[in-house]
Amino acid sequence: MDQALITDTSVLLNILATGCADEIFGDAGWSFSVCRAVLKETLLLRNRDTQECCPADLAPFVERRLLTVLEIAGDAEYELLADFTALMGRKGDGEAMCFALAESRSLPLAIDDERAVKRAKQRFQELTVLSTPDILQSWQRIMKLEAQRMGGVLKRIQTWANYFPGSRHPAYAWWQSQLAAA
Repeated sequence: MDQALITDTSVLLNILATGCADEIFGDAGWSFSVCRAVLKETLLLRNRDTQECCPADLAPFVERRLLTVLEIAGDAEYELLADFTALMGRKGDGEAMCFALAESRSLPLAIDDERAVKRAKQRFQELTVLSTPDILQSWQRIMKLEAQRMGGVLKRIQTWANYFPGSRHPAYAWWQSQLAAA
């Protein structure tokens, strides 16, 4: 069984934007988990070029058990949620719940918001963080995907989720090389 990976809204939207979410959720090497707050935040994808909108429906992935929904349970997790909510501020409900679950259950977290990670690590230094590129590199390695296909996937993410790693991201050169092959 693959290790559970708590997944924040930012990464979920990027995975949905690929058009290959079924494959990624099933074959990237993790058991993807989400919390209720993230389910409520993951609403829509928007094409940055055309402004066309597409609903981001996670229900089919939950129904097929490609995504597991985690709930806050017990006083200790509720206390952690309160702590992370105060740390993240008003706009970070999903992030706060993800961080609380990650700390309480000693699970890695998939998130692309570097500022939120920096704030959370003030409290939880042992947090293991994976980004969208980390997940996609794992999927590519496990499934032996060619750079040309991966480049097409990355283009969809850039178009529909408006995400690309910054030049200081450890996977920046990989991302650029895959795009160039598409």
